[in-house]
Amino acid sequence: MHRFFDGKQGRATLSGGDASARAAFRSDGAGGIGSGRAGEGDEGAILDVPSRRGVVAAAGALILAGCQTSERQAPPPSRYAAEPHEVRIVDRSKFDPRLRPTMVTAPVNAPLGSILVETGQHHLFLMEGDGQARRYGIAVGATGHAWSGTARIGRKAKWPNWYPTDEMRRETPGIPRMIPGGAANPLGARALYLYQGGRDTLYRIHGTTEPWGIGTDVSSGCIRMINEDAIDLFDRVAIGAQVIVR
Repeated sequence: MHRFFDGKQGRATLSGGDASARAAFRSDGAGGIGSGRAGEGDEGAILDVPSRRGVVAAAGALILAGCQTSERQAPPPSRYAAEPHEVRIVDRSKFDPRLRPTMVTAPVNAPLGSILVETGQHHLFLMEGDGQARRYGIAVGATGHAWSGTARIGRKAKWPNWYPTDEMRRETPGIPRMIPGGAANPLGARALYLYQGGRDTLYRIHGTTEPWGIGTDVSSGCIRMINEDAIDLFDRVAIGAQVIVR
């Protein structure tokens, strides 16, 4: 199974110490001082040289190395740091390049800020003007659940609650009537609610907790996006924007 979320953790290594410092400390494999693993404790550090001189030299080298590596390996602040829930970053290398966000020639002549969803291509286009569009990879409705038509964005929500339809609850007995917004909510980080004639169609463009489904026909009719893309689209589109799904 592919690993879709980046979970890489920085590792620091001792450097700049003399031979006595390197001999004085070792790791038992559980993340002790000698391993210098970022974010882990000091358990497992063992003094192999009992002399006071060796201990002092080793401690000095460790402090110096810790200062050097902590400055070099400090992670940059996340652009999602202000989000109330975790936005897990997806490893895009696991996907078809055609599903990555990119600027393309607009496939139709549509108003600035409108959205075109091409379900057969698993693409969503946001019209940017001057004949250009921003394209995202999406997941669409499975057989028997697909929806098409013209609607408008009637509402936008961040980390929305999810209310399964009666049909969903019949198909999945025991599912709650409401799942609060959060990292485990199927609607993901953002949702755009599609309306027709002022009424909710019950279809959404939203994030997902299952990024591996992008590029497939898997949803119950809604348009799914990777959370990072759903956040980006949410910030660019306005309530009232036209949405064409075909």
